[in-house]
Amino acid sequence: MNWLRRLRDWVLDPPPAHVFELGPAGIAWSVEGRRGFEPLPEGVLNVQPLSDNVLNRDALALALQRLAPQAPGPRRRPCVLLLPDYSCRVTVLDFDSFPAKAEDQLALVRFRIKKSLPFDADAAALAFHAQAAPGNRREVVIAAVSLEILSRYEAALRAAGYHPGLVTPSTLAALDLVDDPPGSGLVILARLNGRVLTVTAATGGRLRLARCIELGGVSVEELSSILIPTIAYAEDEFAQPVEALHVIGIERDLWEAFGGAISPQPVESPSGPVTGQNAGLMGCLRVLAEGAKRAA
Repeated sequence: MNWLRRLRDWVLDPPPAHVFELGPAGIAWSVEGRRGFEPLPEGVLNVQPLSDNVLNRDALALALQRLAPQAPGPRRRPCVLLLPDYSCRVTVLDFDSFPAKAEDQLALVRFRIKKSLPFDADAAALAFHAQAAPGNRREVVIAAVSLEILSRYEAALRAAGYHPGLVTPSTLAALDLVDDPPGSGLVILARLNGRVLTVTAATGGRLRLARCIELGGVSVEELSSILIPTIAYAEDEFAQPVEALHVIGIERDLWEAFGGAISPQPVESPSGPVTGQNAGLMGCLRVLAEGAKRAA
């Protein structure tokens, strides 16, 4: 769905050689063609949207440094930082009209999103993309994170010798693993990372809905209590049936129990297995690879 490219034309020259996806269990990483997952000790991160996530900056910086020791010199290496979904908010707001000037767009988005955020919108970092909609309307995809939370993540990266040139919620990057189907129905993506369930709905390449919920436990009942009503709401709200249901990080015995006419399909990547912990990284690598092919 090319969400990274829509939020920013970020395939740089040269493209970043370091990509880090942070999550409650550790770091999914890609460094100069190598990939892996680095577990973090308990107590380093506490992922939530309202207060500091990085409880031990030094331990996080040390883990990042171990993945790619820094060459001598003061220059920080550019990198991509993919934030945990639950530390951010992604929402889609409908506008009857949208200003042409960037500063007016930002002011309007910040005003409209105030009631949607659990933190102060005036102390939040925002990124947004205006999607064309029928008539003169605009559906604007907005990603927001508390500046306090963002600054702690970025501080750990800088301490490890990196400069985060692009920062985005993980699942927006993971959407680049989902190709648009030929029809015009809803495309649902359900991703489970630990106890955090992220659900998105899109039609024709347009993101229409995004939800991120921390579950009390991982079970058929818990997943169904969020996923089934969300799908029903999307079908009713957008007057379209579900055409495809994609899952990440949900074990087969759980998603097979959902039932329904649409069989869930696990998301795949040419770069390797896709898990709840590395889906954003894999989506990011797909965009980088496609950008490299275009540039060749």
